[in-house]
This record gives sequence, C-alpha cells and structure tokens, in this order.
Amino acid sequence: YASIRIGRQANREAVGVYDDVIRRHPTYLFARLERAHLFAYLGECCSRGNYQVALDDYNYLIRHGAPDSGLLSQRANVLMAMGKPEPAISDLTAAMKANKHAFSLRLESADAYALLGRDDLAVEDYDAVLAEAAPGVPLHIFPPDQWAKILVARAFSLMRLQRFDDAANDVVKAIRVGGKQAILRAQVMLRRHGFPDVPIDGEES
Repeated sequence: YASIRIGRQANREAVGVYDDVIRRHPTYLFARLERAHLFAYLGECCSRGNYQVALDDYNYLIRHGAPDSGLLSQRANVLMAMGKPEPAISDLTAAMKANKHAFSLRLESADAYALLGRDDLAVEDYDAVLAEAAPGVPLHIFPPDQWAKILVARAFSLMRLQRFDDAANDVVKAIRVGGKQAILRAQVMLRRHGFPDVPIDGEES
C-alpha cells in the first residue's frame, strides 16, 4: 500500500504507512529498507534533514542483517550527501571486499575521496575504473556520456593536484566522446568561470 501511495506521489501518507508497519513489526527489515529508500529520495529532492532518517534505517539494517555490499553502498551514498566522506569510504571499502568486481563501488569511492580532499586516491580509483572500460576488450562498457562525466571528475582531481596538462587532456577527451551533452556541460562550466561570451549551443568550437 505504501508503494502505491509513493506511485501516486503521496509521500507523506506512504511514510505514515511505513511507520505504522515498523511500529507493529520492528524487526521486519523489508519495511525499513523501503522507508530508507524513500527518505534518501526525499533528502535529495526536498529537505536534507530526511537523510538522517534514511541513515538511521540503514544503520539498523546493517546491524541486524547479513553483510550486504548493496546496503553498504546505499548508506555510503547517504553519508556522502550529508557531507561525511570518511565513514562513506569505510563502507565502500568493506563493500568492495565483498564484491570485488563492482566498478560502481570503485567509482563511488573515487567521488568520496575527492570530497574528502584526497585527490591522489581519487585519481587512483578513477584510473582503475577507466582502465576497465578502455578500448580493446573492456570489462565494463559505459555510455559515452557516462564516460565523459568520469573523465571530467578525474580532471577536477588532477587540476587540484596541479597536473594541469593531464586535466586538460581529460576535458578535451570528454568533450569528444560525450557528444552534445558533454559539450553543453563544458559550455555552462565555462560561462560560470569567467567566459561569459561562450555560446550555450552544444556545438564544438
């Protein structure tokens, strides 16, 4: 019933249903998982205070359930959104031990290290992710736009490490492989950083 209420965008009523189920059956983990997902979404779209409720539910789920790389990753994402990269990195490290072949965890780890200011470690993780998607026989195939986003994320870390040539190469490569969306993002970024005459047209120039 709560899922139906969410589908009809009645989130307040859905929360009431989850709260009632959990009050009646406090050890029913599925209800807590669904409520955690809902409050993580509400933290992203509506109010950051909702992240704390999601975090409390993820903490309960991880304490009372079997080790699960998915749950650790989801809690890490909430911690990142709350500006807490250090515990997020701990969760992601544990998740990667349980699931060594999940490139998404390595990418999340890179983002967490970048948020923490450890750009040297972030670049190591970005390098590993991009190496697995390199031309030839890649382990993972990214859509061009996703590849471009990862290259730009690495470029920001390289820039903070003062590896300016490498950063510039990544940005140029991102524009070339990412298509119109990557060009638009680059144009918006340039507009915001001192180049007001750059057109926002998605055309390479």
